[in-house]
Amino acid sequence: MATTSIPQEASTGLLRITRHGRITSVLAWLLALSFAGGSDLLPVNIGGATFYLFRWAVLLIAFLGILDLLSVRAFASSWITALFTVMAFWLLWALIPIATITDYHAWQKDVFFLFMGACTLLSIHHLLACGRSKELLHGSMAGLAVNLILGIVQMLTSIQPQSSHANDLIQYSSEHFVRLSPVGMFGNPNHFAFYLCIHLLLMVYFRRSIRREFFIGVFAVASLLLFMTSSKIAFIAWVVITIYALLSERNQLSLLWSRYRIAIAGGLLLLMALYSSIEWKNTRELALAHEREMGAAKAIKAQSSASRMAMFVCGTEAVKSSSGLGIGAGQFASFVSDGKCSAEAGGMTNAHSGVIEIGAQYGVLILTLIALLYGYLILILYGTSAAPWSWCYTIALALLQMANSSFLASPVSWVMLALPMFVLFDQKQKAS
Repeated sequence: MATTSIPQEASTGLLRITRHGRITSVLAWLLALSFAGGSDLLPVNIGGATFYLFRWAVLLIAFLGILDLLSVRAFASSWITALFTVMAFWLLWALIPIATITDYHAWQKDVFFLFMGACTLLSIHHLLACGRSKELLHGSMAGLAVNLILGIVQMLTSIQPQSSHANDLIQYSSEHFVRLSPVGMFGNPNHFAFYLCIHLLLMVYFRRSIRREFFIGVFAVASLLLFMTSSKIAFIAWVVITIYALLSERNQLSLLWSRYRIAIAGGLLLLMALYSSIEWKNTRELALAHEREMGAAKAIKAQSSASRMAMFVCGTEAVKSSSGLGIGAGQFASFVSDGKCSAEAGGMTNAHSGVIEIGAQYGVLILTLIALLYGYLILILYGTSAAPWSWCYTIALALLQMANSSFLASPVSWVMLALPMFVLFDQKQKAS
């Protein structure tokens, strides 16, 4: 896996500290593994905000990144410069309507999420600028392997870590299907599915640097787990990623099939047998526990779809009511719960869409800047070996922004937004 060389001046002054080889190597592993630990790994509540291991790592590395930028005073590419320019403007925009905010606590939380998101982007950029892409990717693969093992165990045993998400859903039905979905270390099948998609996107880009057997095995197991999460949005994104991978490696796949057709067929049969056994166990368990589970699950899914449509209506009404400027950071939930929206949301108050969440709260300008930013990514990668990946990534991002109840609050969303930096640093290294 490609790395980016450290500038000559890194041997002097402040850069000697911020780009110290052993320190940044350890921090890269820490960031990747703590991300794999989800938001329940060593949580500490400070002033109403939850700081878990990933957030502590992000804050530390982002601090070093800021010190580093004070010396280097440059980003690696025009797209990364545009990314942090948009983030800085976004944070300033969030502070402007403070006098008109009705739910001050929600405003504080959303600004905190934005700040942590910016720090996540800064921390990943700093480690990549220090030439730590190899450590980041190896740490990510190690964390992924742990989550895949946990996911298989969870499917076979129906034992999951305690999660407020699963506990909240029990109110709809004691036999809610989420209880039987793999969650890894994330406590939420949607977040876990999003996490898997992020790693599949990384793997398909760096596939030439990954052992073929590892790539095929991990991709197959991750695909099975992703399907079992019942996350429809993530599954569609998986289809896009898989089509890209198959088209990119069609010649190699044809050669592999001709050489190892028996082993490949056996592996597929094994995955199907594992899936069938898990489905049989889950169905049997649910039937023994509650005969009406299937009816309850269908009702829940129907209600979820209707509520998502209501969120779209509420989002457009929030934009109109603010003349396109946004109703303010964190104010969407109160806009819905206070009855300012004409649609019936069925108790749902989270946007369940990054586009709605950002557009309703921060306005058309911020939403447009973000859309232009990721459109610009396709433009600057046009004509390079990463051009097909940029299309795959952008389509997956457009889908996955709808995967979680809240886009800005989730660390997986910000890591997803940071993925192009891996590719841009790799392309820069190849061109040098």
